[in-house]
Amino acid sequence: MGNNYAIINFIDATDTDVEWHAMSNKLGELFLKLLNVELIKDRSTREELLGQIVDTCFEAIDKSIKWPDGLSQLVDQLVQSELEKAAGVDHGILKQNDSKETQAFIMTLKERAPKESSLQKLLQWYEHMSDIFVDDNKEREHSTDLNICENPARDSRHAFDEDSTEQQSDEHELSLDNTDILDNVSSLFRNIEKFLNWSPSSSNRELDERAQLISKIVDDSIKNKHYIPDGLIEVVVKLTSHELKVLSATYKQILKDNGAAATRDYLNEKKDASSESRGHMLFNLLQGYDRLVEGNIKYNEVQTPTTSLNYVLPGVRISQLKKLLEICVNKNEAKKRTYEEKIDYIPEGTESKEITKVMYDLGKEITKQTEVEKQATLMCDLGKEYADLAKETGEGWHFNYATALYNTALQRFKKINAENEVILADCFNNIQKQLQQLETGLLKTVLKENKESLSKSRERYKAVLEGIRKYSKEAIHDIQTEDMLIDSLTIEMNDECQRRTIENSKCYYDTLTSKIIELHKLMIDDCISVLGRPNCRFAIIGLGSLARKEVTAWSDLESAILYDRTGKSKDEIDNLKRDFSILVHYLHLKIINLGETKINALDIPVLCDFNCKLPKGVKDNDFHDEITPQGLCFDGALPKASKIPFGRRSTKHPTKQDTLELIMTLDEMSECQLGEVSLKEGYHLSDVLLTSTLITGDESLWNEYNEKVHEILSSRSTIDPKLSVGKERGIETLREDLKAYLTKPLTPESFNSQMRTKHNIYRFATISINTLKLLHQCRSFSSLDILDELHDKQVLPASAKIDLQLMVCMAINMRHLVYGRCGQQREMISFVTSPSHDELLAASDHVSVRDYAPAIFRFYATLIPWTDFLLYNFCFNDISTCKYQSQYINLNPQTSASIQKEMYMFQGVINSLEREVETSAKNSETFARLDALGDAYNSKGEFDKAIKYYNK
Repeated sequence: MGNNYAIINFIDATDTDVEWHAMSNKLGELFLKLLNVELIKDRSTREELLGQIVDTCFEAIDKSIKWPDGLSQLVDQLVQSELEKAAGVDHGILKQNDSKETQAFIMTLKERAPKESSLQKLLQWYEHMSDIFVDDNKEREHSTDLNICENPARDSRHAFDEDSTEQQSDEHELSLDNTDILDNVSSLFRNIEKFLNWSPSSSNRELDERAQLISKIVDDSIKNKHYIPDGLIEVVVKLTSHELKVLSATYKQILKDNGAAATRDYLNEKKDASSESRGHMLFNLLQGYDRLVEGNIKYNEVQTPTTSLNYVLPGVRISQLKKLLEICVNKNEAKKRTYEEKIDYIPEGTESKEITKVMYDLGKEITKQTEVEKQATLMCDLGKEYADLAKETGEGWHFNYATALYNTALQRFKKINAENEVILADCFNNIQKQLQQLETGLLKTVLKENKESLSKSRERYKAVLEGIRKYSKEAIHDIQTEDMLIDSLTIEMNDECQRRTIENSKCYYDTLTSKIIELHKLMIDDCISVLGRPNCRFAIIGLGSLARKEVTAWSDLESAILYDRTGKSKDEIDNLKRDFSILVHYLHLKIINLGETKINALDIPVLCDFNCKLPKGVKDNDFHDEITPQGLCFDGALPKASKIPFGRRSTKHPTKQDTLELIMTLDEMSECQLGEVSLKEGYHLSDVLLTSTLITGDESLWNEYNEKVHEILSSRSTIDPKLSVGKERGIETLREDLKAYLTKPLTPESFNSQMRTKHNIYRFATISINTLKLLHQCRSFSSLDILDELHDKQVLPASAKIDLQLMVCMAINMRHLVYGRCGQQREMISFVTSPSHDELLAASDHVSVRDYAPAIFRFYATLIPWTDFLLYNFCFNDISTCKYQSQYINLNPQTSASIQKEMYMFQGVINSLEREVETSAKNSETFARLDALGDAYNSKGEFDKAIKYYNK
């Protein structure tokens, strides 16, 4: 192998450094040559090579050069084995005999061995290592010249530690006892030789076998690193580095040829249930390589002054492979489940005001109860407990707990009334009375009064909301039936339909968003008219889908409050925060009274304890509200949600502070964009606060906030100074989003079962576009506007912009369609079942969207090439500067047919493929289409045609 594996680049290295590295490499080469001789059983050549190894070790001792711990032991074992072979005795005889017998053995062998021969060198090494000296002065000249008796530092076994008699004794014992060292190292040598003689891979199986072999070589090198020369470690590092680069190039091509989902499946493929996946094997190889490199760098930091030049560090291609594996490979760790025995009662002395024994027992009974009327009655009882507590504490949350419980009970009584035509007037009237008292009680805590009754204001809001929903359903119906016209055979849209779909969808999103903001503003202004206006500049801002103009007429409200404390004292600031808190509680109460807030969203601890308020060891009742329709409500109070002015009330995350309020000054809120805060809180909070819209308040304050945010995003990152804060976060956000999506990507098989509108269709298609805002420093808020801005900046070609805008429209419009059909937020959809009005009235667990299939074919035709592009360029290029494709659409009939097959649209499969097979050349793709046509006809019961295509 020689100089082909000379890894070290000497720059400003001393003569001693050069000698050390030269000897290290020389030893590595000698060991590999020795391996070749071992394989062909040539004893004389083997003795000669071992003699050269011994000479090198003696030379190192003369120059006070130290070696990895245990190298001398390995050489010693090789020498002992060779001496035993030369004498024709059993293996291990030198370890078993006492000193006198060994002396006699060595004397005999020395007398037989020719002078100046390699065998004499081996005998000298054995004497040196064993401290056995034969009574023959002439034979001891070499040892005397080396001052073996006088110089305790002569022994290369002391590579890392100061010399001591005790250590020498311990290491000598280790050398005698560890009989596996030679076998382990010999196995390592054989594997290296096998790898070097392996021809380049020509199949996936051979690629896997090569990767497995180099992985074993790396593992064995780590396990035996104290017994092999450093030069050989360098050889292993270079071999591994080269192989990882080959693997990186191979998977780059696999991704390019087959796409993201297929590459992910290939990496997660296993031979059988007990074996590790291909991706995990590569992960282990990468980790072993890192350990090998880092371990030897650490070693060299102690031993030599040229650490930075000693080893090949992971290069660009290896980093690219690592990024691909991090995104695509499933986690291998099973979640550790702890089955802690918990009690279902509140122990003595652990009660609190909002978690009494009575409250907890009521929560337990509500969860267990299956009869709707009894459950509603229990909810009223628990509501009264919290209403009484609210009178005592004046705490806004307690008023809203009680309000939510009464409204949840009201929904159950309404269900009974609708299903059984039973008049429950007394129940309704009692609940309405309690709700009015709760609003009055909340206002009394700040000495205020609302002269408009709760029922009147609620009806006013509901009338506005119904008008918004009527507009939404009509608009989305018109877009679906008049603009989104797609050829059922080719899945193509003409230019006019594309233009109308994008323009009319954009107009619809803008109008709907404005109408919903006006409703929120109306409710907030009503609150302010009763409570009074806070004494400062402030802006109540909308976040999430409202800010991105993706909000539906049934979406929850995500919001925060900006305020200006300029010139305010600490007491005045505290008073301002109290004013904002009561304003938010009052707004929350009004929204709860619309009857569309599921009880889980409030995190009432005796029903569902997301914020861990129950005493330790007490079982969470874990109640799920299956009856209340979810529509306009506050974002949930769960720690991972809580995008409301009250913010997060608790967390188990180790880096996050326990609570985080979103009532902030301009500086406080804009600083959430800083890299340190993003890392601590997670990028999700920063991304949420990045895009906002003004609901009500001081527009200039909101504009100042946006300017501050973009100033921070344009500044240099403290994590990676080569990037801006925005680009650095965009790259990390995209990595997380790709990984989340590819954990369960959308494939043709996905359409065969129920799926979630938001998670499976809408989320990645829209957030991947919003991430471009960070990568390219855009200022637009909505996905469609971001794509327009990228085109204006000449980043995105016109045809690519249209493809991506259509993808976004198909995803968002589907969400509007589903919520409109249900009259609430409902995620589960099916492309297999047909729409049924009766099904919707019966509150089925899913909604049919089979009639939306053509739009989904068009959506899928862009989502897949877009995902492939993002993953490829994220892993193998610079995603922030890469050139975008001219278009993102793949209208492959085979893909559409695959989806139609999963939807049981067999005539669609036939329509898509029959025309193609008539004009296609005979190849594997055509044969697959013929097979699919046979399956389609077979499923339709047209067996003659099925047989015809199978025969073809």
